[in-house]
Order: sequence, then structure tokens, then C-alpha cells
Amino acid sequence: MSAEQLLSTSTKLPSKIPNRKKIIKTVTETQENVGDILANTREEIEKGVEIIVQACRKSGNPNIIGFGGDIEESQDINMKNKYGQTLLILAVWNNNIEIVQLLLSHPEILVNEKDKHGQTALMWAAKYENTSIMKLLLAHNNILVNEKDKYGQTALILAAGHNHTEITQILLNRPEILVNETDNKNNTALIWATSKNNFQLVQLLLNRPEILVNETDRNGFTALIWASEKGYSEITQLLLLNPCLELSVNNQGKKALELAKTPEIKKLILKKIQENQGSFSIFRFLAS
Repeated sequence: MSAEQLLSTSTKLPSKIPNRKKIIKTVTETQENVGDILANTREEIEKGVEIIVQACRKSGNPNIIGFGGDIEESQDINMKNKYGQTLLILAVWNNNIEIVQLLLSHPEILVNEKDKHGQTALMWAAKYENTSIMKLLLAHNNILVNEKDKYGQTALILAAGHNHTEITQILLNRPEILVNETDNKNNTALIWATSKNNFQLVQLLLNRPEILVNETDRNGFTALIWASEKGYSEITQLLLLNPCLELSVNNQGKKALELAKTPEIKKLILKKIQENQGSFSIFRFLAS
């Protein structure tokens, strides 16, 4: 995106911004990328902070950004608006790759800063399926991939909960990713993926050797119980192939077999029981 295109999305710039006329003249006349003008020195980046803010304001509605007062007096690359959103979070939200690159190049950028909901730029990228930006953020030396928001959600949980398969795969490629983290309702990424009836997403998670397939949410629902009750036959079959699967009961004492929505799913579960009659897990299921 050219600097002129970025500026075309902006509203009126404050008259007190340092070198305002010079910056606008250079940007509009030369058609240079804003990163070429602002990324060279800290001073130039600070002078361009307001341009970055305005470029993120795609709707033209000042309330979407929420910054108050004279922004140029702060000139802080990690400044936050009243919603706790940093410039980096706003750039991610608006899918402005050039602005994200510019901010990430700043030596004082705090890449893991959180908004008022406890969400980082990485979490925003996971929610809104910003694949290219996700890769940029993950390339930063200080990025933390397992941070949680105020709802207990990690970037991986958000990706699974928003049905984003590619983002989930990118996160799973990180060696430090924790695949069994739970949110405040005790949902794991696997439970979320199952609830979305996303076969590929469930398969990706089940391919992880450390996956805990029998984790339960706050209602005692495992991924299998979810799939069975919702009538997701393909995912039910996929879960039943996991050697660690236990046919447990939920908080109401209901089993996946009892909650099965379709005859096909009941048949799949009964077949699994017949195939594993000698296993401890099936014995416990039959005895319960």
C-alpha cells in the first residue's frame, strides 16, 4: 500500500504534529511507501505516529480509534487508546501489513501488550485470520504465543474457536505452543474445533502426540460427547480412532452413546465398544 493510499483513509491531521506539512508533502508527492519515510530512525517513526493512527482509521469514525488529547505530545510507539489498544493492535485489526512491519521494526515495540480484554496483537491476528500478519508477529524475537486474555483464551483457542484452520496450523508449528490450555469455561482448542464441526481442524489437533482427548468443559462434555450430541458423524469417527479415548460421562451422568443425535453415531460408538471390550477404558464405560 502506498503512502498516498494510506493517507487517503485518514481524516484531518492535528496542526501541531512536528513537521506535519513536510511529511504530508513528501508522502503525497513522491508516492513512496510510508515505511520508507518513517522507518529509518526513531525520530522519524515518532513523527509518523499520528499518520499511523489515522491510516488505521479506515471508517473515518474517530470513535473507532478512541485516542484523546494531543497525540504528538506522547510520541510513544506503545501508546494505548481508551480501549487499551496499542498502535500495533490497531494495525493488526485493520490488516495493515506495512504498518505492522513498521511498528515491529521499532526497537522499543512491546509486541505482547494487551488491550482491556487482555488480548495481544497475536490474539487479534488469530481472531481475524490475518495470516500474513500472524507470520510477521511470530517472527518477532519477543513474541509470546501462549498468553491468555481475561477469558482464559490463548491465540490457539481463539483460532480454533473462530474456525480458522490455517492460523491454527501456523500456531501448531511453534515448538512452544501449549495445545491443551483451557479457557475460563474449561474449553480446549480441541473442544472448540469439535463444536465448529471442522474436521480438518480436529485432525490437526489430534495429530499432536500430547493432545488430551478426554478433557472436559465446565459441563463435563468431552470433544466426543460434543460431536455425538451435535450429530457430527465424521468427527465422532475421527475421535473414536484415538487410542487414548475414554467413553466418559458428562456432569449429568450422560454418555456419548446416550446423547448420540443420529443412529449412525450410535452405531459408530457401539462398534468401538465391541472392538475394545477388553480395554480398561471400555470396561469402566460398561460398568458405569
